Amino acid sequence: MASYAALTPQTLAAGDAVTWLTTIVPGCCNIQHRNGTGTVTLKGSGCCCRPNNYRVCAHVVITATAAAAVQLQLALDGVAVPGSLISLVPAAVGDVLSGDLCIDVPVDCCCSRLSVEAVTAVPLTSAVISVDKE
Repeated sequence: MASYAALTPQTLAAGDAVTWLTTIVPGCCNIQHRNGTGTVTLKGSGCCCRPNNYRVCAHVVITATAAAAVQLQLALDGVAVPGSLISLVPAAVGDVLSGDLCIDVPVDCCCSRLSVEAVTAVPLTSAVISVDKE
């Protein structure tokens, strides 16, 4: 298992990836990350018929700067992972909200880059992602 954190606030525009600044648990040869980047590289199985499966769990905390919905999602090689949307709806400016997501992500032939991306502008307070090869 590997875990990475963004423990300082980040203001993300739509399309921006969360930048992981701290390694909590370093990855193995199948899960690689360099601090200060927004991607985690996941090694594929080398066979399109039997993908490597990864359990990805994300936790995000926002501090609202407007009373408008905030959305983030997982992306694999820049493409949204179906079912991975985290949507938070603050009632007022200053609301602190958190959201969680756990989902299985298959990676087949090659290595793929996993990221948590903003769908809308996001006033991110902190975030943690954990990846485990199943």
